[in-house]
Amino acid sequence: MFSPVQAQHLNLIFTENLSLKHWERAMKFSFEEYHIWQQFANALICDRQYEKSLQAVKLCYEHVRKYDQGITLSKVALEAGDGHPMASRAYIALGVGYSLKASEMKLKADRHYLHNKALKAFEKAHILDPNDYLSLFHLALQMAVLRQIEDAVKYTKLALKYNADHVHSLHLLVLLLTAQNQHQDAMDLVNAALTSTQITSVCSSPSLR
Repeated sequence: MFSPVQAQHLNLIFTENLSLKHWERAMKFSFEEYHIWQQFANALICDRQYEKSLQAVKLCYEHVRKYDQGITLSKVALEAGDGHPMASRAYIALGVGYSLKASEMKLKADRHYLHNKALKAFEKAHILDPNDYLSLFHLALQMAVLRQIEDAVKYTKLALKYNADHVHSLHLLVLLLTAQNQHQDAMDLVNAALTSTQITSVCSSPSLR
């Protein structure tokens, strides 16, 4: 026989699993309905499948363009706490949501406010996982948006240090070097990208420090 507490716990697990299966089936027929995405992500979070819930947030941003709702879901995922292995990625998802929302704001003050919130989210992601190339890339990209070019170059190079094959970081660094009128360095990086074994040496050359 189970104690009342054990029985309640088992009932909760059973209910959560049923809920998750229900929303998985619903997704097949209502792919573009936001409330289905929301409930599916909530069910994943309740089932402690945080990585999958963040994938749901990503798809929500990319396919149904519901930025406010994606931000809300990212915050729900963050309720697991900063000690959770996926906390850094949850902050990245939050920052991406703020940045995407900023791009739709008509007032400069609103854009600046949201871009700064995105920057803080990416900074938090980097603090939680200093070696994650993805948080470094998004941090650098956000700094570039805010015209903090030198810092953007610094963090893009760090992103490439941890993942030399990340195409988006390579592209960003080429754009940043071009913005600094370092055209030859940008061209060297493009050429190095064709032979990935040379990327690290090019990024660490004196002219790019």
